[in-house]
Amino acid sequence: MIRETPTHGSPGMKISQLRSFLSVVKHGSIRGAARALGLTQPAVTQSMRELETSLDVPLLQRGTAGVELTVYGKSLARRASVIEREIERAIAEIQGIRDGNSGLINIAISTAVAMQILPKAFATFRSRFPDVEVRLGEASIPNALPKLLDGTIDYMISHMLPDSLGSWAVERLYRASMIAVARAGHPVLSSTDLAGFSEWEWLLPYDDESAPALVRQLFAQSGVPPPRKVVRCT
Repeated sequence: MIRETPTHGSPGMKISQLRSFLSVVKHGSIRGAARALGLTQPAVTQSMRELETSLDVPLLQRGTAGVELTVYGKSLARRASVIEREIERAIAEIQGIRDGNSGLINIAISTAVAMQILPKAFATFRSRFPDVEVRLGEASIPNALPKLLDGTIDYMISHMLPDSLGSWAVERLYRASMIAVARAGHPVLSSTDLAGFSEWEWLLPYDDESAPALVRQLFAQSGVPPPRKVVRCT
């Protein structure tokens, strides 16, 4: 456990080692930590040795009043207490999710979807799961997909073209129509084909990738170049 020269060991720490370490810090001795944890002193001593070996630094040293922390031990103690609390919260959260009582869901949702189905869907969800925390964010596909990959968000709800996400797991919730809108009396309204539409500036939603894709597809089917003047807005 306490050594003059640390030896190089394998990386990584175990939760049980951190708990033993924090107990030693709290009680100031191996004996006190072992008693509090319901373990034997040799077991706590071995746990501390393994932890020091994994970090390749000494964490504890003998002092006049018992076991004292080294500079490395003081640094770990600050972090380990936070880690322990987060682990306890994670366990409680997982148990709540498993039992359907609580938890946290991060959802990315497009503006159009938010206006169309979110109010009713959220009210239904809240009535069934009153203690689940829901966090909503913008569902811009280029920004949301990486967050789906790293687990920052759990689900994304957005308009998109069929098969546009390749191998992603996609569930269709509903179909939506898309229309072009112009002010009354706009010259484009007198156009008899799509060629007249492509000359004007278009305003398309930023958080809905299906809109520009559908516009390009529509013009391509008619053999007309798509609009070059496009503004994306939120």
